[in-house]
Amino acid sequence: MRLLRAEFRNWCQFDHFAQDFSPGMTAIIGPNGSGKSNILGGISWLITGENPNDGVKVDNIRQGAAETEASYGILTFDHFGQTFRVQRHLRPARTKATLHIDGQQVALGDDSVTAMLAERLQLSPKVVNRFVIVAQADMYGFLDATDAQVDQFFQKLFDTGAATECVKVLAVAAGKVLIPQTEPSGVIVQRLQQTQG
Repeated sequence: MRLLRAEFRNWCQFDHFAQDFSPGMTAIIGPNGSGKSNILGGISWLITGENPNDGVKVDNIRQGAAETEASYGILTFDHFGQTFRVQRHLRPARTKATLHIDGQQVALGDDSVTAMLAERLQLSPKVVNRFVIVAQADMYGFLDATDAQVDQFFQKLFDTGAATECVKVLAVAAGKVLIPQTEPSGVIVQRLQQTQG
């Protein structure tokens, strides 16, 4: 998954926030209270549907936003050559979440969008929040996990299970390969000398 663009309207302290992402690693920096964690939380919310902050989802609506103003987030990302665009709303409440893949709407409503994203990305909200969108305070949270849990997360995240299966198949195939036996080089030299002599 590669993020392409995130946009928020009346989200936490942001009246409007929009950011295009370049290829490679992205770091969000700024002074305390500038909204770094709220941007990460918003991206996580768009992917998982889970509220990133204490309280209920509507608590994320910017204070001072008029009752009639919409509050929403939009995330566009690339995943295995397909372009995903997910939009979720805090207000108006009746507005349904949508998921488009390559310009075609494939899901409508929070539960449907969440289920479709989990299916297509093959990532649970726990994996997303633990390894993909990692808040500053949780940066080393994976150290609390057991080795088996970390292995399981990384296997899911990087599909290392497929690599493990390939190694097993190659090991079995390699066991069936006949490797020609060679003689030590000194013996070959002796035979050459004997045939020449």
